[in-house]
Amino acid sequence: MSESNLNKTTTLQLDGSWRPIGFKNGAEAIIAMTGGNKYAPPAMGISLEYLIRVDGTVDFETVVDLVQHKWDSWRYLPVRPYDFSVNTIHGKIRIPSVIIHPKFNKTVKQKKRYSKHGVAERDGYIDQYTGEKLSKRDMTVDHIIPLSRGGKTSWENTVITSSAINNKKGNKFNHEVGLKLIRIPKEPSPTSIYQEVAKRVDRHSLQHADWNYFLKNYK
Repeated sequence: MSESNLNKTTTLQLDGSWRPIGFKNGAEAIIAMTGGNKYAPPAMGISLEYLIRVDGTVDFETVVDLVQHKWDSWRYLPVRPYDFSVNTIHGKIRIPSVIIHPKFNKTVKQKKRYSKHGVAERDGYIDQYTGEKLSKRDMTVDHIIPLSRGGKTSWENTVITSSAINNKKGNKFNHEVGLKLIRIPKEPSPTSIYQEVAKRVDRHSLQHADWNYFLKNYK
């Protein structure tokens, strides 16, 4: 198999209720279809067939058939012009754009990874001392308890404020410079991974037309 093709493609994963739960590269997707055990049965590939217009072009907005395949039947599917594929000693094999884990139905929640962008989203791009809307150029992260005085970089100890206020504050405590928070910062609640996966799609460089069929309810 060609590692370059497999590693450059991206496969959407669904749980047993057809909800998005993450991504794998092509190699990982094929391993998921060919592996498995009694506790984690192999995944199945999903093949979508689209309407072919009179002029021979494909209407990716109209799905006319959807079939789940185990690996034994998947590897014999024809490779269409718009499919990603990998060369093997037995010929080309279609790389699945979507796989499903039929036995996995657990609701998945994940903690939001800490980042400046995450703090900005949590605070709604609002200065947490003045209540004013901030531009990305003027926005900065303030450590409520300064790092030099024992503070940590965490959801609970950081807020969005302007560069001017942050420079004014320096390494002082809020009360030392007359600053008061408009709300107490908290760690965001764990979010459904389904929505997080859907958010990634618009930013992903290798989006498949097939993904739209499964993610349209999560956008």
